Amino acid sequence: HGVTDPLHAFPETGAGTLSGVRDGPFRAAPSALLPAALAVPEACPITYWQNTKYAYIVRVYAYRHSFPALAPVWTAPGTWEYCGKAQAVMTEKEKMIRGENYDASDPALVAERLHAQALSQRYNTLAPDDRDGKESTLRLLLPNAGNDAYITAPFLCDYGYNIYTGERFYANKNCIILDVAPVRIGHDVKLGPMVQIYTATHPLDPEERASGIESGKEIVIGDKVWIGGGSVLCPGVSIGEGTVIGAGSVVTKDIPARVVAVGNPCRVIRSL
Repeated sequence: HGVTDPLHAFPETGAGTLSGVRDGPFRAAPSALLPAALAVPEACPITYWQNTKYAYIVRVYAYRHSFPALAPVWTAPGTWEYCGKAQAVMTEKEKMIRGENYDASDPALVAERLHAQALSQRYNTLAPDDRDGKESTLRLLLPNAGNDAYITAPFLCDYGYNIYTGERFYANKNCIILDVAPVRIGHDVKLGPMVQIYTATHPLDPEERASGIESGKEIVIGDKVWIGGGSVLCPGVSIGEGTVIGAGSVVTKDIPARVVAVGNPCRVIRSL
């Protein structure tokens, strides 16, 4: 994006004074607005502008115009220098969805989990014959569900927005989906009672695990899959189109399309 990014981040009240880019991946000639005789000090304070994607380093030589948000940083007339894009800066939510290590105690994530819990509680306590209420509540909880999705209560999930279903998805009672990473479910998929889908995982190292760091791995379920009651899908697995998973199975590895697979760990026993 070049040297204009800081200008967008810190709108100036006057003519502006921008030096050339030094030390960073983007380089430019010194601005015509910068007095040629301006002496650049050897030592200067450092600050940065951050958005949700990147941090931009701004080396501050002080200010000529008023930047109220950062005025305490600058103490003398002068200018500033854009030093380029320094590093990727992601929110904990972005890290979580990408499958990277993240802090689950992040306030934004805590708030989203509480929101999902409140919607789940509402859905689970609606009268069984309140189809309109259930449909509208499920749409709020699972905004990425396809048409004609239906889940028999009770149902629990972590966030809801990471669950993507095709048309005519059905889950029987006591389904649990830990959707810290995306769960992608095809068309005409059926889940028996007490199916559990876990994208969430933790470090194997006990000290690292005790630090609270977590991560997730995406799960993919193909079209027309039937998963028997009491089955568990572990983080990162995929199940191919048309496959049947026997009741009580623990799926720890990918299962191909058009097979019957059962057991703990789940293994293919025949083709379809």
